[in-house]
Amino acid sequence: VTSLQHADLLINPSLSESFGRGPVEAMACGTPVVCAATGGMVDTVVDGETGRLTAPGDATALADAVAELLDNRERMDAMGAAARRRVVDNYSWDSVVCDLEAVYGELADHG
Repeated sequence: VTSLQHADLLINPSLSESFGRGPVEAMACGTPVVCAATGGMVDTVVDGETGRLTAPGDATALADAVAELLDNRERMDAMGAAARRRVVDNYSWDSVVCDLEAVYGELADHG
């Protein structure tokens, strides 16, 4: 059991993330995230579904998004469940291997 499973949410205001591993790990634990809309987090976090994305560098928007979620436990729980499903569907090893096999198959067909 990791501490991310016990967190209400993960906040990542980073202004430069290539992938955003921390948010994905939190989402895998069913923890919603609040992140700056930058780098890989734009692809991994679905705003309003698995967490919230805010304008990079906008501390007020980040604080508002955190407060909005902390004030609505039901929404936060729904986002956490959606976050977990997104990680399983898109970033689990089974999913990654399946996608990679499809790419290799496509390349083999054109080779």
